[in-house]
Amino acid sequence: MMRDVKNSVSIVLPIKNGLSYLPALENYFELNLSPNDQLILINDGSDDGSENFLTGWKRRSQNVNLINTKGIGLVTCLNLGVQESVHEWIARFDVDDLYSNNRIEHQYSAITSKAVAIFADYRFIDSNGKNYGRITSPLLPVPTALSLINNLRTAHPCAFYKKTAVIESGGYREEDFLAEDLSLWLRMSRIGEIITVPNLLLNYRISESSTTSVNRNKAISQKNKILKSISLEKSLFYKCLEDIQSIFEYYEKFEESESRKLLLVNDLIAFQSSLKLKKGALFDIMLIALRHLGRSSTISELFQLYFEKSQRGKLRIENVLKI
Repeated sequence: MMRDVKNSVSIVLPIKNGLSYLPALENYFELNLSPNDQLILINDGSDDGSENFLTGWKRRSQNVNLINTKGIGLVTCLNLGVQESVHEWIARFDVDDLYSNNRIEHQYSAITSKAVAIFADYRFIDSNGKNYGRITSPLLPVPTALSLINNLRTAHPCAFYKKTAVIESGGYREEDFLAEDLSLWLRMSRIGEIITVPNLLLNYRISESSTTSVNRNKAISQKNKILKSISLEKSLFYKCLEDIQSIFEYYEKFEESESRKLLLVNDLIAFQSSLKLKKGALFDIMLIALRHLGRSSTISELFQLYFEKSQRGKLRIENVLKI
């Protein structure tokens, strides 16, 4: 579907020494941009030849807005990209990740009057392209907001958000670095709905040298700090429990429905722990979920999930945490 002028979007793409990925990215955007989309490339002090390639890319494409900066950092780059966006809806891209064709169309078609951000299913891959499993999205507004407790299902590299909502929420904050995305999603969830689409739109590349891997412990600490300072409303927990049957029935319309159910239960368990409810509440969650899952293998998976969460304090999904 080719979007017209009024449906154009801005793409924000920060780059730091990404030369090896840039030719493939140029080919991707050549196939997936509409004529009036704005592609904001922010080159933050690269010294690997990226600037020369990007200068050539700008000459070759009318969509490109190239900004060269001098090591101002990711958070400042992102805020600059939001400020420079001429369209109301902004698609975040990262230089080293892989994206589905028509990603923007899938997310744009999901816009509602209340939506402020839209995410999608994604999967982790390593530097060699090995697949470590799909992370399914929560789809509906309440489960999506509740999923922020784990910060797993709203991947920053495939965020699609409303410019005015980002600005109203205060934008990205330097003090939140390593979890700057979670902080923004939490603040945006206070002014509108965060939703997801059931499409696999991102291959999220993780390497041993990536920011995610190198700063993993710091990122976890920062996440916990942010969740304490910008707490999720308790009503999300009780609303999900109240509506769990209808949520599960809705998930049945889409592929990977069992994974969506299991991850919702995982989010409920994490939320219960953060609320410091009585231990019996865990079993209430289990009983409610089991009543609506019904498939023996799924029940077995659910108990395994519960065991791992309660005994080890973490959920292992396709060994992704070992990357």
